[in-house]
Amino acid sequence: MVLPLLARIAGRAIIGSGAPDATPILKNLPMPELEVSVTGNVKEVISSLNNLEKQAIPKAVVRSLNRTVSSVNTQANRRIAKMMGTNVATVKRRISIMKANSSRWIASLKATGRPFRLAHFKPRQTKQGTSAAAWGKRKLYKGTFLATVKAGDGGVQGVFIRTGKKRLPIKQLWGPSVPVTFSQPEVQTLMNDMAQSQFDKELKRNLDFYAKRKQ
Repeated sequence: MVLPLLARIAGRAIIGSGAPDATPILKNLPMPELEVSVTGNVKEVISSLNNLEKQAIPKAVVRSLNRTVSSVNTQANRRIAKMMGTNVATVKRRISIMKANSSRWIASLKATGRPFRLAHFKPRQTKQGTSAAAWGKRKLYKGTFLATVKAGDGGVQGVFIRTGKKRLPIKQLWGPSVPVTFSQPEVQTLMNDMAQSQFDKELKRNLDFYAKRKQ
């Protein structure tokens, strides 16, 4: 019935590339995306279907894409949070989902946001400097110190280092960002593999579901 189409309509994951994490704030920061879309000669496949199958295919594909990208998002959030050394909720707020619909058979994830202050990662002041747990590992940044950023920057803490022998000037240190971590090979591989396998499972399940409803 509809199931033979699985070999001709498949999921594809595409992820934009990005630069390694760096400090301070990255200028012109890339906005990596993950897309899960339908590939193959879709028009040819649909034209060969009977009316019942034609009604089932679009709904099944759209639902499969959206369920796949949602599952990929959940796993990516967890992996990125662990790699950055932050919590899942913080990452989740910076990754948006664009769902597929009947006229657009593409579901996508997009990561945005600038790097976090190094002070976001559980800083501790020591005699040698400040330690922080950015990138999932605590490290001592010798010669740095904690200070409160003045009005206009929210009055939050920052980790600073002097750029010369005098008291001023100073510069703030920054940690990882969601977009750059999103584009790292480890995360790309996770999302690509999961998008492919999950889409295949979802499409089979949803084709069966919608075809039976139309009978």
